[in-house]
Amino acid sequence: MTNTITSSSHVAVQARDVHGNVHVQYPNPAPPVPRQLPARRLFVDRERITAYLDQAWAVRHGPLWVGVEGPSGIGKTAVAVEWAARHAWPNGCLHADLSRTGPEAVLRGWLHALGHPHLPEDPAQVEALWRTLTADKHLFVLIDNATPEDAAVLFPVGDECAGLATAQAQLWGLVAHGGRCIHMPPLDPQATTALIHGLLDDPPPTPVLETAVATTGGLPLAATLTAAYLAEHTNPRFTPQEEHVTAHVDRLLDALPDTTARAATYLAMHPGHLTNPCTAALLDVVPEEAARVLAALTETGVLQRTEDDRWSVHDQVRPALIQRATTDDRVQGVGRVARYYRLRSAAVEDHLNPWRYRIDNEAAGLARNAQREQGTVWFTTEGEALAWADAELPTLLPVVAMLADLLRPEAWQLADLLGTYFNRRRPLEVSRPLFAASLRAAQELENPAAVGIVHRRLALVAETPEQKLEHAQAALDAYEAAEHRAGIATGHEGLGDAYLDLGDIDRAVWHLRESVRLHGQRGHRRGLFMQLRKLAEGLSAQGTHGQALELVVRAHRTQAGLEVPDRYQMARSASALIEVSLAHAAEEDRVLTVGERSALLMIAQTGVAQMSEDGALHRQAQMHEKVATLTTDPEHERSELHAALALHEQLGHPDASRVRSQLDVLSS
Repeated sequence: MTNTITSSSHVAVQARDVHGNVHVQYPNPAPPVPRQLPARRLFVDRERITAYLDQAWAVRHGPLWVGVEGPSGIGKTAVAVEWAARHAWPNGCLHADLSRTGPEAVLRGWLHALGHPHLPEDPAQVEALWRTLTADKHLFVLIDNATPEDAAVLFPVGDECAGLATAQAQLWGLVAHGGRCIHMPPLDPQATTALIHGLLDDPPPTPVLETAVATTGGLPLAATLTAAYLAEHTNPRFTPQEEHVTAHVDRLLDALPDTTARAATYLAMHPGHLTNPCTAALLDVVPEEAARVLAALTETGVLQRTEDDRWSVHDQVRPALIQRATTDDRVQGVGRVARYYRLRSAAVEDHLNPWRYRIDNEAAGLARNAQREQGTVWFTTEGEALAWADAELPTLLPVVAMLADLLRPEAWQLADLLGTYFNRRRPLEVSRPLFAASLRAAQELENPAAVGIVHRRLALVAETPEQKLEHAQAALDAYEAAEHRAGIATGHEGLGDAYLDLGDIDRAVWHLRESVRLHGQRGHRRGLFMQLRKLAEGLSAQGTHGQALELVVRAHRTQAGLEVPDRYQMARSASALIEVSLAHAAEEDRVLTVGERSALLMIAQTGVAQMSEDGALHRQAQMHEKVATLTTDPEHERSELHAALALHEQLGHPDASRVRSQLDVLSS
């Protein structure tokens, strides 16, 4: 008998004696409503545009989609943030900058923020899940540096939703998708004066103010920097040569304390959004001092802050900051960016899969030493580790691209260290270009082992079986050139996977046998267990079910006998054991005995419980299906299939349609 009690915090369940297999399921807490927009700033002279948006909102016949064009620094993002703040968005406000990441990574991040941690691998299904989720939401989305095509994918589709996209030009294509487009003009002198007045407690004399206004060119960013300069100088001087934002930045930093001005040049080396821990690492200071620097630079307008406690350097400001840095400071700043992401990524991987084979084995030790020196622990749970990588995903691509351009080894090390994360989340639109940049760096640095690991990563995210085979072969070639024994073993595994996908079972089995042999020679029991299971699956596909069953039983026992079992891999071996057992019985034209069925059913139910505890929803759904296959009770079968269907639908996984069809057959 199975009893399931689902409770909430305001319901108490009391019992004297509880017997049987009782599970208490606690509902997951609702995720916080995302509020990702940059902070509101002093706002002047955009009434015509906000009135236009109000009118468009009032007469819409569906979601409001608008493109806002204008030069950098003109205030496009500010007007979008201001208009959004004047309306209620019960389901949240989302923001992305496409100059730093791709649309698929953005969608995955947004879906995580809205409470969907487990997402399908197929980008088309991620987009479909986004449309499904937003169809009945009241949501605002802001996309900076967008194209019409990207905006059409990322905008929400619900009638109570609005999406605004910004770009310097060429957003008129949104009209073809049912949207609108407006152009942002510069501020007129009166509005610029009002903005500077509003930012200063004591405005300067009129002649000085008029000269200052004339140097801004009507750009709100320049006006903000000018106000900061005026606040620091009682007798300011403006010359025609200082009519650009760069000159304003120079004057502004000259007025700041040397340590703060130098900190600004370090932060400019970071190509994405900054957090307080990242800032502390880049400046080599404690978090409290990092917070002070971030606040000072935000107040002056050098940095922009978002509502989720992240900061970024404005695109117009970054070149001026980097230009001020010495060569040594630039090298040291980039080095600190690289070290921060390398060590944090190593800590993430240590939580997700401490047993995985890596080329960059040194990083895990460095990460542990850094935490001991700081007297802190970066991640205490697997969930925290995943959450950090999810949040940093939009920044990882520009960071790796920068490191690859500079031919730094961290470009390939990050691809290596985050292997398990990328396998779990499958953010293909980020991982493919990220791995490509990593490969370029590994090749330029003439590191064949690194070339092998990155080709292995590319094989796992390949778009076609042919591309997968090409990368898998290149990985094995590189490992053999490096005489890297562990790599050669995993290289044969990759080729076995590729040939299985292509349907060339004989070649697949040969390479998987070779992988088993090499892992056995190395005495790597975890690797051997995984290769035995894969070889068993290949043999079963080949029709050699008896030998496949022997191997998968051995694999399952090997894993169970490890001092610290990997429960996720145990569930995979359990699934393979059940499939091979059923195929072997069918080959012998017999049904499973009561004992065999009972033993397999217990293995499947154990897998369901373990995957539920670990939050591996897709694997949990598959184990529910295995229970349904093995049970002889029709009601139990339907119950397990309904449980599997609910999980597949939660993930947006294509297996949902197959399970739904099975339920339809049972009901007919």
